Amino acid sequence: DSAYFPVRPVDQLLEKMKKFDFWGITESLQRSSSKNSYHIQSYFMGFSKLARKKGLLNQFMSQYEKYPILSKCGIIEIFEYGMTQWALDLKLKVGALCNLQDCYEYTKKIRKVPDLCRTTPTLDLWDTLIEAEQCPVLKVGLVRDNPKNIFDAVIAKKLLDKSSYKFKLILNNIKRIKTKD
Repeated sequence: DSAYFPVRPVDQLLEKMKKFDFWGITESLQRSSSKNSYHIQSYFMGFSKLARKKGLLNQFMSQYEKYPILSKCGIIEIFEYGMTQWALDLKLKVGALCNLQDCYEYTKKIRKVPDLCRTTPTLDLWDTLIEAEQCPVLKVGLVRDNPKNIFDAVIAKKLLDKSSYKFKLILNNIKRIKTKD
């Protein structure tokens, strides 16, 4: 419900992620109260057999049972910082499809971006994620709300037209969502 998926082909996604035990599409260094700010963003997570064997998936599910309703900040705290830290504590290999550092450095050459520890990858680096990293996700909130005023529908259409995803589907969805308000 928070992302358009897949806006890029995902045929090789699972193959590419075999090197990790716990993974996501994007990683972040955005700060929180946690001591370790590195985390996998929770809109898309994968668990290897080893991660499941070590109980990480059970931990994930028990958190949903314990906290069936959370604010966005609560979700980030428990399911992004928490799950990533638990995976690291279990000595699992943790990573993401899209390389945060590469996207950040590339985007800095194009436009001003916040410090890396203040960067929300799916908002601040959205176009680089899709173009350079072949990210298969575009966040609904970015298109619907444009919270940082950097989303450009013309650029998005060009990027998505390179794949088989029809940008018109996104426009129709946003129109449908906005008319509900």
